Amino acid sequence: MNLNREVVIRIAEASIIETIEAFVRFRPGFHGDTGIRDYLYHRLMTGLPNGGTHTRPDGGGTLLAQAEWYTVLKYCNTGNGASRGRFDIGIADPEELDSAVPRPLMTFECGRNKSASVLLGDVDAAADHEGPSPADITKLAREIKHAMLPLGYALEFYDDDRREAERLTERVREWISTSKCDGLRVVVMSCSSGEKPSVRFLPESWAGRLWLEFAAELKRIESLSCARRGGLTAQVRRTGESHTNRISQEDFLCASSAEARLLIECIERQFHKQLKFVFGGSSMTVNLRPSGKLLRINRSQNTVSDCHPAVTQELAMSLRESTPRSAYRIGEADDFRTAVLAGIGKTLSLSGA
Repeated sequence: MNLNREVVIRIAEASIIETIEAFVRFRPGFHGDTGIRDYLYHRLMTGLPNGGTHTRPDGGGTLLAQAEWYTVLKYCNTGNGASRGRFDIGIADPEELDSAVPRPLMTFECGRNKSASVLLGDVDAAADHEGPSPADITKLAREIKHAMLPLGYALEFYDDDRREAERLTERVREWISTSKCDGLRVVVMSCSSGEKPSVRFLPESWAGRLWLEFAAELKRIESLSCARRGGLTAQVRRTGESHTNRISQEDFLCASSAEARLLIECIERQFHKQLKFVFGGSSMTVNLRPSGKLLRINRSQNTVSDCHPAVTQELAMSLRESTPRSAYRIGEADDFRTAVLAGIGKTLSLSGA
């Protein structure tokens, strides 16, 4: 196969549509953002020639699709200084495969039940701004506008709140209409149990081309019903119970981000005998025994909120902020978890637990 940009784009967009269909049909098998990313990566590597590899004449080579592709611009996630962010996946430009460091032709971000306001929060930040949070659409749009990224694809899937999917669609449509960001492509997919899926492709010009090239596949997706999520649905209230949407810890962790899972596991490993964990469909709380809330972890927003003052103080110190926030996005870095654990430990000491 003659590998050129047009071929790569065709394979990439076919892989996106295959991922959408798989999510609709096999939703219980997708866990958080990583499940979407991993399935898309699998389809890309399967569809690209030579199993997604390129061998140079000197015997070296590279992967055509690569996970955790670094951004050019800097972003700030933990408050400890800005650094280059990472895209979920990038595909090398076929015209640069023999370069020592090929640039990407396209990059991908995959999200599940993410807030529209977070995804677009810093999308208009200047090129030299070192404070934007590394949200999916923010990274893609800024790299296209300021760092010569040709194409950026955001796959945002919703199975918690159809209204949030609608909000994201309207905000993206409005932003695209006034921005000069022709390379941005956004998929907004809403999939509620037992209902027909709703898939929107933005901008409209891209949607029109997809419907010409993949009409049969898209019509097949439209004819499906979204698979039920099993354990993640709200539980039926029993007599005498006051909580109607509790789920198991396993189900909550499966649907959470990798950062949130690690944070919860670290808290449980260090303090499990002194704390009580209550898991709900969209959030969970870490509580003192016998009573008293320490913090809330919001699964879809990937944030920590409602923190005990000691936890808030440690997070603010870690982020070098003088004014505490009402919510903190869960960071990948160890210092975020360290601050949370230190705040919990301080609270337990003060309470004599």
